[in-house]
Parts: sequence; structure tokens; C-alpha cells
Amino acid sequence: MQSPIDIITEEAVYSPILPYFDFTNYRTTRGVNLTLINLGGHTAEVLYQGAPIYLQGGGLPAEYKLIQFHFHWGAEDKVGSEHFIDGEHFPMEVTSVFLK
Repeated sequence: MQSPIDIITEEAVYSPILPYFDFTNYRTTRGVNLTLINLGGHTAEVLYQGAPIYLQGGGLPAEYKLIQFHFHWGAEDKVGSEHFIDGEHFPMEVTSVFLK
């Protein structure tokens, strides 16, 4: 799939065989350094440094490390998200970026 994605809830299929996602160090705050970067307009990026946060499971083939997350928001209260749910935009969206 390519961005933007429109999730149609009536077409979504639950898979009972996929394991849960597992986040390691997700709640760790000691020694964490966050750098906020204003990318101008309607995007802000947060660079993450500290105890690595890893994501695995959920059908992923490997373990992935968080490197940054960023927010998108719109000039109006309802059009900030890049993606849709049932064709509807939302005021803000956060994207977490993980690398293998």
C-alpha cells in the first residue's frame, strides 16, 4: 500500500493467528533525550535518543528500533491527518518511524 491509506472498517479482517505487538523499553524515561524539530507549517519531528525502544511481533519478520516520531496537523481542526478511517480525516496524526 502507498500513502495515504484509507482504512475501511467494514472491510477490515481480524486475524486470530497473528501474535500481539511487543514493545521493549516503551515505558523507559530515564536517560532519554528528545529533540523537537519544527519542520515548518504543520509538522513537528521528535528525535529519540536513549534506551532503545524496539517493536516486534504482530507478524513482523524482525525486531525494529524507534528512531523518531512526528506529528502532522492541519490548518483546520479536521484535516491534519495524512491517512483516513472510512474516508474521514482527523485533526492530527502521529507517525512512529522504526528501522530494522
